[in-house]
Amino acid sequence: MGTYLPFLTAGVTWASYSHSFEFSDASAVTVPAVPNIEHDGTTYVGWTIGAGLEKAITEKLSLRGEYSYSDYGKKSGYAFRQTSNGSTYDVDGEYGIDLRQHDFKVGLSYRF
Repeated sequence: MGTYLPFLTAGVTWASYSHSFEFSDASAVTVPAVPNIEHDGTTYVGWTIGAGLEKAITEKLSLRGEYSYSDYGKKSGYAFRQTSNGSTYDVDGEYGIDLRQHDFKVGLSYRF
């Protein structure tokens, strides 16, 4: 391979995610207020796999590019409810999220 070094990576990963969203409708009705959903950061454990290529520029300097994919699984059971007497709507539901992450990295390495 000369001055090129291809590589693969795999392992366990963890990350903290939080999410929020706000309901709205096409007519911008805000009475009663639509619910806002917020979930504070939670740590998730998953798996990761990746590949990259490193190129030696000099004896001590190299340039690298890397891609990695991480999957933290699906989480469901998040519930919300918003009702109001006399309202034109009631909101009641459950939702889930699918936690996946794609990373692209470029780096410069110096060897001491």
